[in-house]
Amino acid sequence: MYSNPLAVVREYVQNAADSIDAACDRGLLLPGEEHIDINIDGIHRSISVTDNGAGVPQKDVGALLRCLGCSPKERLKQRGFRGIGRLGGLGYCDQVVFETRADKSEPLSILIWDGKKLQELISQNGKGLSAEEAIEKAVSVEATKPRVGDPHRFFRVTMRSVHRFHRDELMNPKSVAGSLGKVGPVDFCDEQFEFAKMVRNHVSDVPGYRTYNISLNGEKIARPHTNKVPLHGQDIDEIKGVETFGIRGPEGREMGRGWYAVTKFQAALPPQVSMRGLRVRQGNIEIGNEYFLADLFSERRFAAWHIGEIYLDYSVKANARRDGFEQSSEYEMFLEQMHCLCRHLSGLCRVSSKLRSKEKSIENALDRLEELISMQLILDKDELAQFCDQTQARLMELERTFGKSVNVHHLEKRLESIKSRIDGGLRGKPAIVELIDGRCIHIDPKELIQEIAKSIVNIYDGSMSKDRLLFEVFGRYMRKKALGKLKSD
Repeated sequence: MYSNPLAVVREYVQNAADSIDAACDRGLLLPGEEHIDINIDGIHRSISVTDNGAGVPQKDVGALLRCLGCSPKERLKQRGFRGIGRLGGLGYCDQVVFETRADKSEPLSILIWDGKKLQELISQNGKGLSAEEAIEKAVSVEATKPRVGDPHRFFRVTMRSVHRFHRDELMNPKSVAGSLGKVGPVDFCDEQFEFAKMVRNHVSDVPGYRTYNISLNGEKIARPHTNKVPLHGQDIDEIKGVETFGIRGPEGREMGRGWYAVTKFQAALPPQVSMRGLRVRQGNIEIGNEYFLADLFSERRFAAWHIGEIYLDYSVKANARRDGFEQSSEYEMFLEQMHCLCRHLSGLCRVSSKLRSKEKSIENALDRLEELISMQLILDKDELAQFCDQTQARLMELERTFGKSVNVHHLEKRLESIKSRIDGGLRGKPAIVELIDGRCIHIDPKELIQEIAKSIVNIYDGSMSKDRLLFEVFGRYMRKKALGKLKSD
C-alpha cells in the first residue's frame, strides 16, 4: 500500500498516538507521561514501535489484529480508522509481530503475521484458498506469561527480518528519525526555533493536535525547524517572523489553522532543508509532502521557496495512503482558500525576485563607478572632461535609483563613500604628459615611438586595465616622485 517504506513507521506511530489518546481519555495516562519508543536493531534486522497507551484486551486481540479492514476507532476523533495500515509492514519484512496487554492482570498476548508464509499461500492459486483460510494458516496468536520488564499496559509492533529495499532506509536510524521529525506528531525545539511557542499556541485548539514524546534508540525526535535557513552554497536566510491564518469550513465553522515563515524569499530551499514547503497536517501527522499544494502556486517551483504548516481537523477525510484527501465539500472549501494563500505566497516570491534583480543592478553600477573613479592616468584634457561628465552621469543615475522605493539601504554607505571620493576632486587627476620626466627621453623620436610600440605589443595580454597598461608602457619615462605617488594611491 505504501511506496515509501518509511510510511510504514509513520503508520505505526500514528496507531501508537491513537492508543495513547484513548488512555488519556480514560484517565490511564496524564499529559507528559506518554511515550513512543522506536528501536532499530541492525544486527537482527528488526524495527519495533512501543507505546504505553491503552493496549488491546486479551479477548479482543484475535478478532481485532487478525481482521482486515476492522477498526474500533472513531473517524472524527482518531487518525486511523480503516484497520489496514497496521499490516503495511508485511510488504517489507518476513513477519509482523504484535505484542500487547491492557492490564497488569492479563497475560501477554502475541499475534504473528507470517508474511513469508502468506506469500507462499497466495502464490499457490491451484489450491483455491479463500482469504480467510490463508489468514488462518499465516497468522498465529498465543497468550503467555509477561516477561520481566514488560509494562502493565502497552502495545508493541515489531517488523522481523526487514528486507533490504533500495537504500535500506528502514535500517537507517538517521533516515527514520529525519522522516518522523517531518511527518510525525513531535514538538518543535524551542531553543532552535524561537517562534515555536507562537505556532504552538495558534494551532493547539485544532481538534486532533497533540505532540508526543517519541524517541529512536533512546534519542528524542523533534521537528526540524530552526531560525536559520540554509540556502544553496554558503548562503543562509533567516526566519524573521511568522504569519498565522485560519481556515473556514461550511457555515463559517473553523476547520483548521496555519502559519508560514517570513523570510527574504530568495530562492527554492535545497531538498536537505527538512522544514521546506507548505505542509498539510491532520492529527499533527503530515498528509502528502512539501509539494502537496504545489499546483496551487502560480509556478510550481514556488512551493519549495516557503516554510509553513496547515493543521486540519478530522472533518476532511484523509485517504488510505495518507498522501491526500477524499473529495468532499469541506475539502473543496479548503482548496479554494489554499489557492488564495498560494497565490499570495507566489506574489511574495516575485516581489523578492524583482528586488534582488534591482539590487544586483545597483551593485554592478557601483562596481563600474568605483572602477571608473579609481582610474589614475588621463591621456589629455579632452579625456579628463569626458571622464568627469561620465562619472557625474552615472552618479546622478544611481542617486535617482536610491531615491525610489527600493530596499537597497545597505548599499547607501557604499554610495556615500563614492560621492566623497568624487567630491575630493576628479579634475585634479594629472594628464599623462604632466608626469613625463624629460630627462629620460634622450633618443630619436622615431626610436621612441618604435620602443613604445614594442612595449605595447609585448605587455598587453587582453585583460589588462587601462591604468596598468599605461604604467607598464610609460612608467620608465615618468618622474620618480609622481610615479611613487600614483602607485601608493
